[in-house]
This record gives sequence, structure tokens and C-alpha cells, in this order.
Amino acid sequence: MNANISCQANAALVASELRYRRLFESAQDGILILDAETGMVVDVNPFLTTLLGYSHTEFLGKKIWELGFLKNLAANEDKFRELQALDYVRYENLPLETAAGLKIDVEFVSNVYLVDGKRVIQCNIRDISDRVRTELYQRMNHEILRILNEPGDQDKTMQAVIATLKARTMVDAVGIRLQSGNDFPYYAQDGFSPEFLEAANTLIELDANGGVCRDKDGNICLECTCGLVLSGTFDPADKGFSPGGSFWTNDSTLLPHLPTGDDPRRKPRKQCILHGYASIALVPIRGRDKIVGLIQFNNHRKGFFTLESVSQLEDIAAHIGSALMRKQAEAEAASLTEQLRQAQKMEAVGRLAGGVAHDFNNLIMGIMGYTEMCIEDVGPDHPVREWLVEIRHIALRSADITKQLLAFASKQIIAPKTIDLNDVVAAMLKLIRHLIGEGINLVWRPGARLCPVRIDPTQVDQILANLCVNARDAMGSTGEIILKTANIVFNADDCAKYPDRVCGVFVVLEFTDNGCGMDEKTQARVFEPFFTTKPFGSGTGLGLATVYGIVKQNNGFIDLSSIPGKGTTFKIYLPRASAVQVTAKSTVDGGEERSASPRGKGETVLLVEDEVSLRATCGRFLKTLGYNVLIAATPEEALNQAAQHSVGIRLLLTDVIMPGMDGQRLSQRLLDEIPGLSVLFMSSYTADIMTRRGVLNEGVNFLGKPFSCDDLARKVRAVLDANCS
Repeated sequence: MNANISCQANAALVASELRYRRLFESAQDGILILDAETGMVVDVNPFLTTLLGYSHTEFLGKKIWELGFLKNLAANEDKFRELQALDYVRYENLPLETAAGLKIDVEFVSNVYLVDGKRVIQCNIRDISDRVRTELYQRMNHEILRILNEPGDQDKTMQAVIATLKARTMVDAVGIRLQSGNDFPYYAQDGFSPEFLEAANTLIELDANGGVCRDKDGNICLECTCGLVLSGTFDPADKGFSPGGSFWTNDSTLLPHLPTGDDPRRKPRKQCILHGYASIALVPIRGRDKIVGLIQFNNHRKGFFTLESVSQLEDIAAHIGSALMRKQAEAEAASLTEQLRQAQKMEAVGRLAGGVAHDFNNLIMGIMGYTEMCIEDVGPDHPVREWLVEIRHIALRSADITKQLLAFASKQIIAPKTIDLNDVVAAMLKLIRHLIGEGINLVWRPGARLCPVRIDPTQVDQILANLCVNARDAMGSTGEIILKTANIVFNADDCAKYPDRVCGVFVVLEFTDNGCGMDEKTQARVFEPFFTTKPFGSGTGLGLATVYGIVKQNNGFIDLSSIPGKGTTFKIYLPRASAVQVTAKSTVDGGEERSASPRGKGETVLLVEDEVSLRATCGRFLKTLGYNVLIAATPEEALNQAAQHSVGIRLLLTDVIMPGMDGQRLSQRLLDEIPGLSVLFMSSYTADIMTRRGVLNEGVNFLGKPFSCDDLARKVRAVLDANCS
């Protein structure tokens, strides 16, 4: 009976040991059995050998603190003595390193118990890497959300995101590619070598002639695996892609061995493989339902990523995409606000300029008129004649400043013509070479079959002269200026980026110098009137403001690009002339040298001017030319004069804006009474005011103040002769 009991006990023990062995062998946690006295490894289960990448024999016969993955961690000899004394030790999060160098996180629990009367230690090692990674990525997600929601420019934000991603994921390199035009270069990165960046930065596929390759739908082709992710054209059945469209691999060396027909990539570059990156994850960044970039994670060790970790990185990429769209919208709103503020400032200065110009022009007219009369009265050898000539010269310079102010304000009075811009520029080349000096090389590259534009040719001269003087001062005695023209078409996409542009066909005049260039602060203010970087007394600060005003007045726009130390480029866009304007195209004035002032033939001129000095000077000068002059200070006085001399009056020379009745209404009254009367308006008011009053309509004779005596003589004679023909 005792024998039967003993046999049953032995059978039960064998069965128990078998069950334990099966559990030991099939357990999904690592189990390590140690001799409690010596710390020597007695046994290890298959799960732990697979998890850590060591063979069974590499464990046996070693003391626990001699094992590579535990050395210098929590299981050193002192800790083992602690375990012997307490019979129990638990580590909630113990970092280990596999034989392949991969970091994993484990929960480590040790118990001491008896086996056949001998104390042994069973160490249960559970892989909690996924749980730790999830917690880590959640914290990282919150940290990145905080960074994305902080105020600041996009550059600093993206660099802070990159730093956080690299530190928290512990990858060797991370980069963010964002769309720039048709390409997706690295916007920010950390860890990639300069050689890698140089080889991998651009993704656009080029043909043998250097042209951009496009697919059958006209989309630009992007190379390598990054191009596949960014285009969103992947096979959902491809195990290399996540359901969210991310590519990931834990062994990039397998990629080159894909059969050609099975590789969906365009021109794989193998840069990641050449630089030793085994684990790669390419996570798309989406914004407004399209892919706008990607995050690239590279690690030299194999087995770094899991599908779950890639999915968590996709959540982070979604936050980045949303933030990018928000920051882009904020930047666009800020840009529009700044453009509005700048436009309002320019308009305010323009209104001021227009108001100042009117009063200033009348004063200049008085100075010029009295000075010219004095010059006529004194002999050529009179001691004050030289002073009088200098006063006239200063008055003319003052008049030029007024014209520049009005040009900036887009209110100067102009005579637009339909022209070929190439012809006008070519006619200016001799003067330009004189302006810039012999040491500066001028290159002229006219565009072929240039569209006609509608502009006053003298305004083109103003633009070129001001740009040349500005470039000459920026270059010094030597340098190069390149002038180019071309046709260009702006579509809706082009105009969406720049609120001041409109769709259509334009002619661009490109002006480039290799001078000292401008920094961003200078560029922001360069078109402001009276802003100058030149020494005091060396410039008025109106040159580029004049260019800006002329371009705006002709419904164009201007682009500026400049690099300090490299040079500056201005691109001036003028709209193509309409078909009606082209039909009425006129030739450009050749600018022949003027003859002596034409004289009168005894005709009677009715001069109406409310400014005392102008009545006196204009009246006297017309009399010296041989005209019979009737002078009136007000429209009412002019009507009285006309009633007394209606038969003989040939020309009404009148100011436009006067108290009581303006010059236009006065002319209508007199034309009813004197059929065939010629009318010549004069004014110092701005072009917008004259246009509203109809004075600048086609066929209306107008003379803008200030004008010289010679200007007056020629205009009066031309109006009278035109009425006789």
C-alpha cells in the first residue's frame, strides 16, 4: 500500500513538473531561474531568450550581474544581497538593452522559494515597452500641442517641435519636410549630416534635359519613398504602409531587394541605407484635406518602430498640420493687416502731398514768374542777373520735388500713350549711361514680341532715372545693371498669394544691380516718401517713392527682392494695353530741341486767375508776346469783361477752382455767348481732382502749374492755332 502511495506521489510530482515546464516554456513573460546562494543562472525560458536576443547557453552558468543586459543596472551584486535578505524585489520600469542594442522597458519581479529543499530565485520579466511608449507619446503629444499653441513665428515653433520629437522618441535623426512651391525640402531637422541633406533635400524628378517630370495628370513627380508618401499614392495592401498612409520599416536593407515591378517608388535614392539608417518612419502631415509635408524619423538600429507607435506619430503629425494651417492663416491675416496699414499710410501721405502741392505750386509759379520778368528787364551784364538765374533754378528744382510728391501720391497729371516699352527703354539708354557713369556696365535684354502698355512715356523715363540713381549710389564707381523686359501671365493661384495683384497679361520691366543690397527692415520702408539711407543732404528720399506712385497710378504693381552684399532686383509689372488702346497707339515724342517762344498775333486773351501774383506775371508775359490781355480776378468779373469785349476775345485762359464759380462752368457760360472761343484751363490741383471735374478729358486743353513763361507761350499758341485749322 505504501508503495502504491509512493508511486502515485511520484506520478503526481512528474505531472506537476511537466505542467510547470510547459508553462515555463510557453509563458509570454520572461522567466529567469537563479541559484539563491550564488546568483548563478540555472534556467531561462524561450520567451526571454527571444526578447533579449541571447541564446540559452549564453545565460547558463553566469551570475546575474554578469549578464550584459543587466550589468550596471538594478541587479548588481549589492542588489542581489538585498534580494537574498528580503526574498522579494520589484522594479516597475527597468530599462534593458537587447543583444541588437534595442532599448526595451520591462517590469522585473523576483521571488525566493524552495525547490527540493534548495533556495532558488525566480525572476519574472514582462515587456512593458508598448505601454511605456504609449505613455511617453501621450506626454510628447501634450508637450507638442503646448508648443504649437504658443505664440511665435513658424520657424521657431517647428524647430522646437523637432527638438521635442528627437528627445522623446530617441531617434538618431528627425526632419520635417514642408511644401515650398512644387518641392518638399527640409524645413527643420536635427541629426542629419550635411552630406545627407545635400543629397536628399530636393525631391523633384528631373528629366535628362533638366526639366521637371510630370505624370499623366500633369502632377509633378517626386522621387524616392518620401515622394510616394507625399503623393499619397500607395497600395493599402502594402504592409510597409500604415492605414494612415505612413511608410515604416525596421530593416531598410530589405528595400533594395524588391523586384522592380513590386517597387512603387520613382527613382529610389537609397540615401537612408547609404547613411546606415535601418529603421525609418515617414509620417504625412495633412492640412485642409491635403498632404502638405511629412515627418521623417531615422534610426541606425533595427526594430525601432511598431505599427502602434507609427499610429501615435500620425496623431502628432495631425496636430502639426492643424497648427501649420492656423499659423499660415494668422500670417496671411497679419500680412493683409500690414498691407492695409501700409496702404492707409501711403494714402494719408498722398493726400497730404496733394494738398501741399497745390499751395506750393502757386507759390513757385509766383517766384518763377516774377524772376523771369526781372531777368527780361535787366541786361545780360547786370550784377543781379546771375542771382536771378539761380533763383529761377532753385524754383525749378522745387517744382521737381512737387512733381515727385504728386507722382508718389499717384496724382500727377499725365498724358498716357500706348507704347512699346522696349522702344521707350531703348531711347533712354544713352541718358542712363550718362547717369550711372562709365565704370558701371549696363546690360539691356529686351523681350521678344512684347505686348503694348498704356503709360505716359515720361513716367517710364522717371522710373528708369530714379532706379538708376538709386543703383549707382548702391554700387559706387563700378558694378553692373541689367535691364530686361518680358510678357507674363498671372492666374488666380498667383493672385491669391498677393492681394494687390489681378489676373491677366502684364509686361514686366526687371531692373537688377549688384550693389550693396538691403536688409529686410530697409526693404519694408524703401517706398516711403522721404525715407533714405543716404547721408544727410545726399538725397530727398523721394526717388523710389516716385517709382511706387507711378506704377500704382498705371494700375501696375512692383516686387522687390534684395540680399545684403549681393544686390537688388525691382520687377515692375504694367498691364497689357486693351485692344482699343492699341488701335489708338501713338508714337513717342522724339524730344527735339525747342526753338524760341512763339509770339502772339494780336489776339485777345481773357485771363481769369484768383491768385494776385499769377495774374500779374501771366498777364504781363502774354502782353510782351504780342497778345491783347483782359484780366479778371473772379468769374463774375470775367463775365463782365466778356460782355464788353465779346467780339474780339479768342481765348479764355482760366484757373479751374475759384471762389463762387469754377473754370469749367465759366467756360460753358462764355461758349454760349462767344461761339468758337478757345479754352485753356490751368491749375495746381492734383490729377484726381481735375479728372472728377472733367478737365483732363480727351480734347480738353490743360496746363498744369507750375509752368514757365515758355510753356505758357507754346500752349497758348498751340490752342489758338488748333482752333483755326
